[in-house]
Amino acid sequence: MIRYESDRSNINNYFYRQTDENLTFPAHIHDSFEFLYCFEGEILLSADAKEYLLHGGEAALLFPSVVHSYDTPTHSRTVLFVFSASYIHTFYESYKLKTALSPVFSFAPHEDAVRILADPETDFYRIKSCLYLVLSELVRHTEFTDCDIRSRDLSAKILSYIKENFTEQPSLKELARQIGYSYNYVSGCFKNIFHTNFSKLVNGYRIGLAQSLLADSADTVISIAAACGYDSPQSFNRNFLHVTGMTPTEYRARQEAMKKVTHLQ
Repeated sequence: MIRYESDRSNINNYFYRQTDENLTFPAHIHDSFEFLYCFEGEILLSADAKEYLLHGGEAALLFPSVVHSYDTPTHSRTVLFVFSASYIHTFYESYKLKTALSPVFSFAPHEDAVRILADPETDFYRIKSCLYLVLSELVRHTEFTDCDIRSRDLSAKILSYIKENFTEQPSLKELARQIGYSYNYVSGCFKNIFHTNFSKLVNGYRIGLAQSLLADSADTVISIAAACGYDSPQSFNRNFLHVTGMTPTEYRARQEAMKKVTHLQ
């Protein structure tokens, strides 16, 4: 199951940061850039069906709409940033039709920049300057190749279609009809891009939205199930448990407990 993080997608000047010990996070996708720095230990990054083992002092930069996940074999201490293309507009315009042959590069000499990015008090312009330093090191350490423009365009159309139709009964056949491509072409490209099937990606979008609503709203579980496109609370509970390992009620209780701990600190 791939979680489609709509709350991290297509938001101007969006910037999110988190620090972790032993980060493990399942496959997910969003329309923002993602920068990960490993302070110590090792962390396994899976991106676009390829695996990379990052060690202390190494970083990775992921472009939008790339399926990726993290796993810590033994121990890792990391910091992760998710940010919109508006922070790096010049780079984005120059490289939006490019693909990095490897997203991993050394960044140890510039660890102070990582700490500046991790500071919640850092202002917009300093964030931009640090991000451009990240991009400079990425360009120095890796080669780029032209991306498949048609495939990237199709990826954007698929994600847009899911966001607009997830409460109905979206289908790959209907998407193909709407955009004027053959079903066989769209189906083949879909598997190559997302490495899953269409129904699992739609379900991942619904569950990701449900997690946001459970954490940030007082809506009932029944109303959230309906808002996320589920015909019954039972179906919603079953899918939510399968993806997250807990029921919606348990997830909301955990989020509320975490907020209380953060507030007390």
